[in-house]
Amino acid sequence: MPFTDFRIVEYLEDHKVADNRFISGLKKALECLRQLEVGEERVVLMTGFSRCLSIYIEVRSSNVRASLQALNLDYLEISVSEFNDVASIEGYIAKWGKHLEFAVKHLLEAEYKLCNDVFERMGLDVWKSCFADIAAQAGILAFLQFGKTITESKKDPIKLLKLLEIFASLNRLRLDFNRLFGGAACAEIQNWTRDLIKRHSPPLPDGSIPRVVTFIADYCNELLGDDYKSILTQVLVIERSWKHEKFQEGILMNELLNLVKAIELNVETWSRAYEYAVLSYVFLMNTH
Repeated sequence: MPFTDFRIVEYLEDHKVADNRFISGLKKALECLRQLEVGEERVVLMTGFSRCLSIYIEVRSSNVRASLQALNLDYLEISVSEFNDVASIEGYIAKWGKHLEFAVKHLLEAEYKLCNDVFERMGLDVWKSCFADIAAQAGILAFLQFGKTITESKKDPIKLLKLLEIFASLNRLRLDFNRLFGGAACAEIQNWTRDLIKRHSPPLPDGSIPRVVTFIADYCNELLGDDYKSILTQVLVIERSWKHEKFQEGILMNELLNLVKAIELNVETWSRAYEYAVLSYVFLMNTH
């Protein structure tokens, strides 16, 4: 009870102004009022905190958006119908991978740590939820939507190579995604990411070789064949001279090896999609 209430009850008891039953009832009534006051204070505090939290999310997400807008991300809003030529896709996907890495490793990583520092005492659920809202409002879903748009475009052979690049970018950030966007608060981001990965040419149900693997094997053989290798080498020599760099024989082989490594990442992921282990091993043997 507040101090003044305590003095009133004490006065009544000392001077025997009221009987014990009345004083006992008064004490109970005053205790109930005290609890109501405490409850109201808690409601006010929680309400004030929820206003404060919303403002924090709004300010921090707007800061991240401002940083991303400086990168000129208009290409993220391009529709499927606008992906008509391979040259434009190559440029967009190259930007996408770099911009996504910058957004995750630098901007959102910083917000993740800041949320932890500011709201750690409020509990894991509070600051994780706060970070999830910041990431969503800052535009992380727009990056995933762009990847989805690429998967929905026409599946010509060159675009299959671009899908591998998208998968490789996501794979490089896999540990960061799992750490930053793990937990129930980031369920929407998790679902978008899983859906995007699943769209990258899932394995055939009978364990046979996917089309993208066959195409890239044939593609690499063509580039290294007698008809194209010398021409491709000359192109690379000229391209390097423009940059005032010296051509090295290993450049071509390294680039082709990167393609094979990208396929390997997909193959290992696809193999885990089979329900039966035997079919998974058959798929691995066929594809390798």
